[in-house]
Amino acid sequence: MKIKNPLLRLIFAKQLGESEEEKKLQIDMLRYRDNKLATTLGYIGMLCFILAFCFIYSTIKISDSDNINLLGITQSGFLCGLDIFINIIMLLFLFLAINQIKVYSKKWAFATIGLGAFQILRAFLYPLALLNAGILDGGLFTVVLILYIICGALLIFAGIATVLLHNTLENYLKTVKAIENERLAK
Repeated sequence: MKIKNPLLRLIFAKQLGESEEEKKLQIDMLRYRDNKLATTLGYIGMLCFILAFCFIYSTIKISDSDNINLLGITQSGFLCGLDIFINIIMLLFLFLAINQIKVYSKKWAFATIGLGAFQILRAFLYPLALLNAGILDGGLFTVVLILYIICGALLIFAGIATVLLHNTLENYLKTVKAIENERLAK
């Protein structure tokens, strides 16, 4: 069985019957390749995040008479504006993080893990407040909740995969001569 993903090949090298030389070759190839697994997971997570955002804001109507209460804040317009601002900042930050984990950046991998955890947590903040106020339908809340959880899980997995590949590549690079255009970022 041929596995193309470098992370999976490194993890299952013994089960695949790869020699130590083949394993070193796979690690050496990381010097030239982008982190496609984590980048793909990050973009799919971003797509889930965008879909959740679209589902919420295409179906709700906010007015001053709404009875929204989130952490003691009851001004529905302020909460809506704050959520939109957070979504825009998160999308920009997420796009930057995905571009950095493409080159095995360890600190951006940790940032991606943090973003994933925040995405899971935030499903229980504003969307839940909208559900409790009767503005958001229960079925739509479930869809949004699932999308936020999928997004968070994908981002966490992308971050963990990047940390593992970064550490593997970093340890390997200590044993060989540096070359131009290596893909390892700090």
